[in-house]
Amino acid sequence: MRLNPEIWPPGGWRYTQPETGCSFQSDTFLGLVAKVMEHRRSNNLDAGDPDSEIQDQIVEKVSAALRG
Repeated sequence: MRLNPEIWPPGGWRYTQPETGCSFQSDTFLGLVAKVMEHRRSNNLDAGDPDSEIQDQIVEKVSAALRG
């Protein structure tokens, strides 16, 4: 499932970097991607695919909340 970056998910655009536990929030999807990329660079983490990883984490959190 892919999210529409023009529509905010419940709670806004948020992501927690698993390796560091650092959480990020932004008003825009692209702003969040930029913050995550900078954090990864600053901490010598693999660049990965932040676009997909952010979306996957949001979808998982929303799905878990819906399952109750």
